[in-house]
Amino acid sequence: MTKTRRRGSELEDAIFSAALDIIDNEGLENLTFQKVAEAAQTSKPVIYRRWDTPFELAINAAQDRIRKNNQGSLSDYVLTGDSIRADLIQLMNRFMISVNFIGENLFRRVVFQLSSDESSTIQRYITDSLDIDRQAIDNTLARAKKRGELVKDNLTDDTKYLPFELIRYHIMVQDEVNDELITSLVDNILLPLYLE
Repeated sequence: MTKTRRRGSELEDAIFSAALDIIDNEGLENLTFQKVAEAAQTSKPVIYRRWDTPFELAINAAQDRIRKNNQGSLSDYVLTGDSIRADLIQLMNRFMISVNFIGENLFRRVVFQLSSDESSTIQRYITDSLDIDRQAIDNTLARAKKRGELVKDNLTDDTKYLPFELIRYHIMVQDEVNDELITSLVDNILLPLYLE
């Protein structure tokens, strides 16, 4: 019996699954194209054609996991709160689900930019993440305005990135990000910042 050659999304799913298994079981530092190729039952050239470094593959695999497990990116998340406060708490909780799917160790490595040969991969990841963060807050603020809440005009992108950056900071210093911290962030920082 001849083995069928996998292509497209089937092959990519196998590669991402293999990479994440290696990261989960052996750590990011032990991720190699050779190990991924063997686990995914493909060849190294297939992987080299798509990714420059194992780190870049790890980032793409983590992003894929988030999209699949959370039915899309954070900016696609459908809010159901009856106030900006409820929506912001939902959004921050959803953000934490994404962080947990990536894994805090990989997340810390991205933020710290541990290797200069990975800096372009990290910069693309950060730029993409910031765009998603801003869009998610824009959606939240638009819902609040539609409900008649008094949202400040002309909020800068920095104010829109702030909730995500504060959570990233807490993760970096290894503070627990729990419901109490998220509620405090929303009540004491974001609501005064976003509302008249």
